[in-house]
Amino acid sequence: VKVCGGDFVMGSADDDRDAYRDEKPTHPVHVDTFWIGKYEVSNQQYRKKEPGHKGWYDKEELPVESVSWKEARAYCRGLGGDLPTEAEWEYAARGPEGRKYPWGSAKPEAGCATFGRGYSEGPEAITANAKGSGPFGCLNQAGNVWEWVTDCFDESRYAQRKAQSDNANPPRPVVNPVDDRSDCDRRIVRGGSFSASPGILRSAVRDRHGPEVRNWYLGFRCVIGSHRQR
Repeated sequence: VKVCGGDFVMGSADDDRDAYRDEKPTHPVHVDTFWIGKYEVSNQQYRKKEPGHKGWYDKEELPVESVSWKEARAYCRGLGGDLPTEAEWEYAARGPEGRKYPWGSAKPEAGCATFGRGYSEGPEAITANAKGSGPFGCLNQAGNVWEWVTDCFDESRYAQRKAQSDNANPPRPVVNPVDDRSDCDRRIVRGGSFSASPGILRSAVRDRHGPEVRNWYLGFRCVIGSHRQR
Protein backbone atom coordinates (compact mmCIF):
# COMPACT_ATOMS: atom_id res chain seq x y z
CA VAL A 1 0.00 0.00 0.00
CA LYS A 2 1.13 3.55 -0.64
CA VAL A 3 2.13 5.57 2.39
CA CYS A 4 1.87 9.23 1.46
CA GLY A 5 4.70 11.20 2.99
CA GLY A 6 4.12 13.58 5.86
CA ASP A 7 5.01 14.69 9.35
CA PHE A 8 4.14 13.03 12.63
CA VAL A 9 5.21 13.01 16.26
CA MET A 10 7.20 9.85 16.93
CA GLY A 11 7.21 8.22 20.36
CA SER A 12 5.06 8.67 23.46
CA ALA A 13 4.43 11.73 25.58
CA ASP A 14 5.94 12.10 29.05
CA ASP A 15 2.49 11.99 30.65
CA ASP A 16 1.47 8.76 28.90
CA ARG A 17 1.25 6.30 31.78
CA ASP A 18 1.21 3.33 29.39
CA ALA A 19 4.52 4.29 27.78
CA TYR A 20 7.94 2.77 28.42
CA ARG A 21 11.10 4.80 28.86
CA ASP A 22 12.51 3.92 25.43
CA GLU A 23 9.45 5.48 23.73
CA LYS A 24 10.50 8.95 24.98
CA PRO A 25 11.00 11.78 24.32
CA THR A 26 8.61 12.53 21.49
CA HIS A 27 10.15 14.23 18.48
CA PRO A 28 8.83 15.46 15.11
CA VAL A 29 9.71 13.33 12.09
CA HIS A 30 9.12 13.73 8.36
CA VAL A 31 8.87 10.60 6.21
CA ASP A 32 8.83 10.75 2.41
CA THR A 33 6.36 8.69 0.40
CA PHE A 34 7.05 4.95 0.18
CA TRP A 35 5.21 1.63 -0.23
CA ILE A 36 4.81 -0.95 2.52
CA GLY A 37 3.41 -4.47 2.57
CA LYS A 38 -0.29 -4.42 3.41
CA TYR A 39 0.34 -7.73 5.16
CA GLU A 40 3.16 -9.43 6.99
CA VAL A 41 5.17 -11.74 4.72
CA SER A 42 3.48 -15.16 4.74
CA ASN A 43 4.97 -18.64 4.85
CA GLN A 44 3.81 -19.18 1.28
CA GLN A 45 5.58 -16.03 0.05
CA TYR A 46 8.77 -16.67 1.97
CA ARG A 47 9.07 -20.26 0.77
CA LYS A 48 9.06 -19.14 -2.83
CA LYS A 49 12.59 -17.88 -2.14
CA GLU A 50 13.49 -20.15 0.77
CA PRO A 51 11.65 -23.44 0.12
CA GLY A 52 13.31 -25.25 3.01
CA HIS A 53 12.21 -22.80 5.69
CA LYS A 54 10.53 -24.30 8.73
CA GLY A 55 8.86 -22.37 11.50
CA TRP A 56 6.62 -23.29 14.40
CA TYR A 57 3.40 -22.39 12.58
CA ASP A 58 3.72 -23.59 9.02
CA LYS A 59 0.33 -23.10 7.32
CA GLU A 60 0.79 -21.14 4.12
CA GLU A 61 -1.51 -18.24 5.07
CA LEU A 62 0.21 -17.57 8.41
CA PRO A 63 2.96 -14.98 8.83
CA VAL A 64 6.43 -16.38 8.44
CA GLU A 65 8.33 -16.55 11.73
CA SER A 66 11.59 -17.97 13.05
CA VAL A 67 13.42 -15.65 10.63
CA SER A 68 16.50 -13.69 11.70
CA TRP A 69 16.94 -9.99 10.96
CA LYS A 70 19.55 -10.75 8.31
CA GLU A 71 17.29 -13.30 6.63
CA ALA A 72 14.34 -10.91 6.66
CA ARG A 73 16.41 -8.12 5.16
CA ALA A 74 17.83 -10.40 2.48
CA TYR A 75 14.30 -11.42 1.48
CA CYS A 76 13.12 -7.80 1.18
CA ARG A 77 16.22 -6.75 -0.74
CA GLY A 78 15.70 -9.69 -3.07
CA LEU A 79 12.38 -8.08 -4.01
CA GLY A 80 14.04 -4.73 -4.69
CA GLY A 81 13.07 -3.28 -1.31
CA ASP A 82 14.21 -3.38 2.29
CA LEU A 83 12.95 -3.70 5.82
CA PRO A 84 11.11 -0.53 6.89
CA THR A 85 12.94 1.96 9.01
CA GLU A 86 11.56 2.35 12.50
CA ALA A 87 10.15 5.77 11.55
CA GLU A 88 8.50 4.39 8.40
CA TRP A 89 6.94 1.52 10.33
CA GLU A 90 5.54 3.81 13.05
CA TYR A 91 4.25 6.37 10.53
CA ALA A 92 2.50 3.62 8.55
CA ALA A 93 0.86 2.44 11.79
CA ARG A 94 -0.07 5.86 13.19
CA GLY A 95 -0.45 8.27 10.27
CA PRO A 96 -0.02 12.04 10.60
CA GLU A 97 -2.71 12.16 13.31
CA GLY A 98 -0.63 9.93 15.59
CA ARG A 99 -3.05 7.09 16.33
CA LYS A 100 -2.43 5.15 19.52
CA TYR A 101 -3.23 1.88 17.73
CA PRO A 102 -3.37 1.40 13.95
CA TRP A 103 -7.20 1.56 14.02
CA GLY A 104 -7.42 4.54 16.40
CA SER A 105 -7.69 5.09 20.14
CA ALA A 106 -10.10 2.28 21.07
CA LYS A 107 -8.69 -0.56 23.13
CA PRO A 108 -7.75 -3.77 21.26
CA GLU A 109 -10.53 -6.27 20.66
CA ALA A 110 -11.17 -9.35 18.54
CA GLY A 111 -11.31 -8.47 14.86
CA CYS A 112 -8.78 -5.65 15.25
CA ALA A 113 -5.73 -7.65 16.33
CA THR A 114 -4.53 -11.11 17.31
CA PHE A 115 -3.30 -10.94 20.90
CA GLY A 116 -3.56 -12.60 24.31
CA ARG A 117 -3.27 -16.11 22.86
CA GLY A 118 -1.29 -19.07 24.08
CA TYR A 119 1.65 -20.66 22.31
CA SER A 120 -0.51 -23.56 21.13
CA GLU A 121 -2.93 -21.18 19.39
CA GLY A 122 -0.31 -19.16 17.54
CA PRO A 123 -0.88 -16.35 15.02
CA GLU A 124 -3.73 -15.90 12.58
CA ALA A 125 -3.68 -15.52 8.79
CA ILE A 126 -2.00 -12.39 7.46
CA THR A 127 -5.38 -11.28 6.06
CA ALA A 128 -7.18 -11.50 9.43
CA ASN A 129 -8.41 -8.56 11.51
CA ALA A 130 -10.00 -6.34 8.87
CA LYS A 131 -11.30 -4.01 11.60
CA GLY A 132 -7.72 -3.25 12.60
CA SER A 133 -6.74 -1.57 9.34
CA GLY A 134 -4.25 1.25 9.78
CA PRO A 135 -4.39 4.77 8.33
CA PHE A 136 -2.89 3.63 5.02
CA GLY A 137 -4.55 0.20 4.89
CA CYS A 138 -2.02 -2.12 6.56
CA LEU A 139 -3.29 -5.07 8.58
CA ASN A 140 -1.78 -6.68 11.67
CA GLN A 141 0.68 -3.98 12.58
CA ALA A 142 -0.59 -4.73 16.07
CA GLY A 143 -0.27 -8.32 17.28
CA ASN A 144 0.17 -11.54 15.28
CA VAL A 145 3.99 -11.47 15.07
CA TRP A 146 6.60 -8.91 16.06
CA GLU A 147 8.12 -7.31 12.95
CA TRP A 148 11.79 -6.63 12.32
CA VAL A 149 12.72 -3.11 11.21
CA THR A 150 16.04 -1.79 9.95
CA ASP A 151 17.15 0.20 12.97
CA CYS A 152 19.66 -0.59 15.67
CA PHE A 153 18.51 -0.05 19.23
CA ASP A 154 20.14 2.87 21.03
CA GLU A 155 18.48 4.10 24.21
CA SER A 156 19.67 7.67 23.57
CA ARG A 157 18.54 7.88 19.93
CA TYR A 158 15.17 9.55 20.55
CA ALA A 159 16.78 12.21 22.74
CA GLN A 160 19.41 12.85 20.06
CA ARG A 161 16.73 13.31 17.41
CA LYS A 162 14.73 15.65 19.62
CA ALA A 163 17.86 17.72 20.17
CA GLN A 164 18.52 17.76 16.43
CA SER A 165 15.01 19.09 15.84
CA ASP A 166 15.14 21.62 18.68
CA ASN A 167 18.52 22.98 17.58
CA ALA A 168 17.33 23.82 14.09
CA ASN A 169 16.31 27.44 13.48
CA PRO A 170 13.37 27.34 13.29
CA PRO A 171 12.82 23.86 14.83
CA ARG A 172 11.90 21.31 12.17
CA PRO A 173 11.23 17.57 11.86
CA VAL A 174 14.04 15.08 11.48
CA VAL A 175 13.83 13.80 7.89
CA ASN A 176 13.77 10.06 7.07
CA PRO A 177 15.83 8.99 10.10
CA VAL A 178 17.38 5.55 10.42
CA ASP A 179 20.10 4.01 12.58
CA ASP A 180 21.66 1.23 10.51
CA ARG A 181 25.17 0.50 11.76
CA SER A 182 27.21 -2.58 10.90
CA ASP A 183 28.36 -2.98 14.53
CA CYS A 184 24.81 -3.16 15.86
CA ASP A 185 24.19 -5.92 18.40
CA ARG A 186 20.42 -5.38 18.78
CA ARG A 187 17.82 -4.61 16.11
CA ILE A 188 14.39 -3.20 16.82
CA VAL A 189 11.11 -5.09 16.44
CA ARG A 190 7.66 -3.50 16.36
CA GLY A 191 3.99 -4.28 16.78
CA GLY A 192 3.67 -6.96 19.44
CA SER A 193 2.64 -10.56 18.86
CA PHE A 194 -0.23 -13.00 19.28
CA SER A 195 0.85 -13.62 22.89
CA ALA A 196 1.09 -9.92 23.83
CA SER A 197 -1.10 -8.06 26.28
CA PRO A 198 -3.18 -5.12 24.97
CA GLY A 199 -0.73 -2.47 26.18
CA ILE A 200 2.06 -3.92 24.04
CA LEU A 201 0.00 -3.37 20.87
CA ARG A 202 0.41 0.41 20.97
CA SER A 203 2.08 1.68 17.81
CA ALA A 204 4.87 3.44 19.73
CA VAL A 205 6.01 0.29 21.55
CA ARG A 206 9.55 -0.91 20.79
CA ASP A 207 11.44 -4.08 21.60
CA ARG A 208 14.83 -5.41 20.47
CA HIS A 209 16.66 -8.63 19.74
CA GLY A 210 20.04 -9.71 18.48
CA PRO A 211 19.97 -9.80 14.66
CA GLU A 212 20.73 -13.54 14.65
CA VAL A 213 17.70 -14.44 16.80
CA ARG A 214 14.99 -16.66 15.30
CA ASN A 215 11.85 -17.01 17.40
CA TRP A 216 8.30 -18.23 16.97
CA TYR A 217 6.97 -14.68 17.37
CA LEU A 218 9.38 -12.82 15.03
CA GLY A 219 8.30 -11.98 11.46
CA PHE A 220 8.43 -8.96 9.15
CA ARG A 221 7.00 -6.99 6.23
CA CYS A 222 8.85 -5.14 3.46
CA VAL A 223 8.96 -1.64 2.00
CA ILE A 224 9.79 -0.36 -1.49
CA GLY A 225 10.85 3.14 -2.47
CA SER A 226 12.25 4.01 0.95
CA HIS A 227 14.17 7.24 1.45
CA ARG A 228 16.53 7.06 4.38
CA GLN A 229 19.23 9.23 5.83
CA ARG A 230 21.98 7.62 7.85
